[in-house]
Amino acid sequence: MNDDPPAFRRFKRKELLHALITAAAIGIVMNFRNWYVQVEIPLDEFLASYLIVFLTALAVLLLRVAAQKWVAYQAGYHATYTLHKWWLPLGFFLTVFIYGAVPLVAPGAIHVQESKRLRLGAHRYLLNLKHLAMIGLAAPATCVLLMAFLKPFALAAPGPGLDLVIKTVAAIAFFGILLPFSDTEAFHILYYRRGLWFFSVAFVAAYFGLILIAGVFSYVVATAFGLFLLWIYRNHLDA
Repeated sequence: MNDDPPAFRRFKRKELLHALITAAAIGIVMNFRNWYVQVEIPLDEFLASYLIVFLTALAVLLLRVAAQKWVAYQAGYHATYTLHKWWLPLGFFLTVFIYGAVPLVAPGAIHVQESKRLRLGAHRYLLNLKHLAMIGLAAPATCVLLMAFLKPFALAAPGPGLDLVIKTVAAIAFFGILLPFSDTEAFHILYYRRGLWFFSVAFVAAYFGLILIAGVFSYVVATAFGLFLLWIYRNHLDA
């Protein structure tokens, strides 16, 4: 493996391909309920709603993984993104089975491997569970920051497009932290401490619940609480 520093800050072709496939699946999952209820949908409306979710999901996935790669590099690891080979199709088919009542999105997995140059050369243990948890938490932290930036636009100029963007970000953040399948951020956090995982799930659910409420007060409360926890998280990265 190439342990040259830039390798920890770029996406490989396989990672980009997996992100594209995952985003394509999320586009169907997030829109399936509306398509099922309406039955006959104009082609332009179909394409518009799908493209909004697809592009949003792709951007969010890449931002989340970029943050995880950065945190991993700081701790001396190499992080690689892949789609989840069985949760992705399972979530897709379950969503179809329940007629899209719950969009079971599968954000993918992050594989973490130690860097011989950064860890062994510094006389550090090969794998540290706290570091894996910090790498996992970088994903929902990115979604929290992204939502704090996007919500004011939705409040200033509400519309179905921005509403769909916000719901997509919320679904990726929530199901990414909720379901502890192998190599997901939820798995790394749960494996480190169950209490931290329960708190993370409760926080993400409460934060995005407040964000989805169309009100300035709920946004201010959620953002203030979210930024405070992000400050704590940032301090733990430096510890």
